[in-house]
Amino acid sequence: MVPIFGKTFSALFHDRGRSQILLTGLLKLDDEWRSFRIKDISATGLKGKGILDLPPDMVVEVRIRESEPIAAEIVWSDGRLFGLRFTYPINPEEFRTRITGSYALPGRPVTKRRIV
Repeated sequence: MVPIFGKTFSALFHDRGRSQILLTGLLKLDDEWRSFRIKDISATGLKGKGILDLPPDMVVEVRIRESEPIAAEIVWSDGRLFGLRFTYPINPEEFRTRITGSYALPGRPVTKRRIV
């Protein structure tokens, strides 16, 4: 991933804010990747659920979908919920589900008419 700075960063991300999504991520703790649910994500961090009592200021790596590991730091933790800040801003659009192709409406159903 390429870090984004300056005006480009402002233009791309500051007006968008957070996005609520349903993704599963992986967090590297003690050389082991542990799964968690991503609740929302922004250019600068994410909110996750599923890993109990992470200490603030802990440096971690996170993987989202098939991404390369992203350096981050735990900012807060409350039970199974936690927030982390990415070391460098990311483009959250890369992790949204994309639907490709075209969608054609189904044809009219065939019905038999009953002659009375």
